[in-house]
Amino acid sequence: MLLVYFLGSLGFLPVTSGLSVLLGHEATVPCIRSCSKVEWFRNEVLVYNFTAGNISVAPEFEGRIKFSEADLRKGNASLTITRVVYNDRSWYVCSCDGQKGCDHFLEVLVPTPFTAAVGAKAKLPCYAVTDKHSSASNVNVRWEKDDKLVVKLEHGEMETGEEYEERSSVSEEDYRKGDLSLTIDDIRPSDAGLYRCSALNGQNQIPEVVALMVTDSPSLYSPAHGWTVAIVLIVVFIAAAAVLWAYRGKVSAFIRSPPDNTVPADEE
Repeated sequence: MLLVYFLGSLGFLPVTSGLSVLLGHEATVPCIRSCSKVEWFRNEVLVYNFTAGNISVAPEFEGRIKFSEADLRKGNASLTITRVVYNDRSWYVCSCDGQKGCDHFLEVLVPTPFTAAVGAKAKLPCYAVTDKHSSASNVNVRWEKDDKLVVKLEHGEMETGEEYEERSSVSEEDYRKGDLSLTIDDIRPSDAGLYRCSALNGQNQIPEVVALMVTDSPSLYSPAHGWTVAIVLIVVFIAAAAVLWAYRGKVSAFIRSPPDNTVPADEE
C-alpha cells in the first residue's frame, strides 16, 4: 500500500508573505488610514466601496471581501480577499476620503507539485532571471519551509536550517544560469510541505512555490516485483529441468549400451 505524507492541514501553514498569497487562500491588502469613505481599486477599476455604512462590491469579488467597519473606526481600512483566484493578481489602491494611497501589488502563487520517495534525492525547481556575470558576493537565494530556513546562499556562503544540515544545497554555478533549484538528499517524511524560493536581486522576489509530497520507498516485495521474481524462477526451473532431462537421457543410453571391452582374436 502506498503511503503519502503530504501537506497536512493547510490551515496551519502560513499562506501569505508580504503581499504574496497561495491560490485559494486569503490575502489582506493593508491600509492604515482614518477616513469615512473608502474605495478600493484594482487596476483603477472600483472593486469595493464603503460610504456612510453602505457597501458595494464588484461582481467578481461578491462574497469574497472582508471589510470591518469597526476596524475602520480604529484607523484600519485594510481589504481582505478570501478564496483568492489567479485573476486577483494585480495592483490595488485605496482611496480614503478621495485621497489615494496604500498601493500594493498582490502576487498569487500557484504551487508546483513535486513527488519524491523516502531516502531519495529531490531537486525542487525554481527559476528566475539572474545575472550570469554575478560575482559570488551578489548571489542571494533563500529557500524556506513553513517560514523556517532551509537553505540560504548569500555572498558566496551557504547556510542551512537545522533539519537540513549536510543534505541540502543550492548551486552557485546554476544560479548564474537562472536555476535556483533546491537539492535535498535523503528525503524524509517530515520534508513534505510547501517550499518558497526567494531571489534577492535588489528587491524581494518569490518566483516559485513547490508543494513536496513524500512517498514510501518502493518495496522490494511489491506485487510487480513479486511477479517478476516468480517468472524468473519458473524460467530457471524449466531450463534446469530440460538440462536434467537431457543428462538423464544420456545416462540411460549409456547403461543400455555398455562399451565393448572384448579383446580381438588376433591379439590373443
